[in-house]
Amino acid sequence: SNLLYYNKVDTLSFGHRFNLKTNLVDWVTLTPNIGVEFAIGNKNWNKWTIGAHGRANWNTNSKENAYYVYDIYGARLEVRKYWHARMPKRVFYLGGYVGANQFDIKFGTTGRKGQAFIGGVSAGTVTQLYGYQNGARLDLDLGINAGVVFAKWHEYKRELIGDKYVYTVTEPENDYQLTFSPWIYAASTDILNVSLVYHFGTKLSNRYKKRLQIDNNYRIALEAAKVRRDSINTVLEKMRRHR
Repeated sequence: SNLLYYNKVDTLSFGHRFNLKTNLVDWVTLTPNIGVEFAIGNKNWNKWTIGAHGRANWNTNSKENAYYVYDIYGARLEVRKYWHARMPKRVFYLGGYVGANQFDIKFGTTGRKGQAFIGGVSAGTVTQLYGYQNGARLDLDLGINAGVVFAKWHEYKRELIGDKYVYTVTEPENDYQLTFSPWIYAASTDILNVSLVYHFGTKLSNRYKKRLQIDNNYRIALEAAKVRRDSINTVLEKMRRHR
């Protein structure tokens, strides 16, 4: 029974092809975020997914101009390909993404505020953590992102004028350009990904398999089950005749 379950070709319902996820790294910076991922095919041997992720943390301090600022909101689209290794409860992935965001970052005397377009690649692994009675699963996604950032921004400083702090522009806004400014690059590409993923439907160990392998395993499992049934029937028939 277990052999047949783990090797069969499943057809996923439309609702079971969705995953919900949230990046814990963004929550550390007090940035609410949510993502959704959709399996392109409805079979458990399908390896391709498409997803969207959004986050928003803007003007969180409305009472006064803070010295340190980390405001960002944006969205991205991502395509991934998954595959299994030796561990049935873990899968690996490679992906590509594009997106855009708006940022306001200041961790020193000078801040930068502007917009950016991004594109790049992602890689990581997803590990099954916990299973629910309804068949859903909670998984852990660990990955890294790398890419290019085209951004434009202006620089500003926070100065004490009279008894109030005011922000003054020290460098006018430039045109879009390729940038590797550490904070802008890290915030835009979301370099480190530590996400919790809620899988609807079948468990992770029964997804993203090799099609030929599960077809062959399922055929062998069916043949083995038939041999066992025939053997049991033969024994029962002999016992009946003996009685």
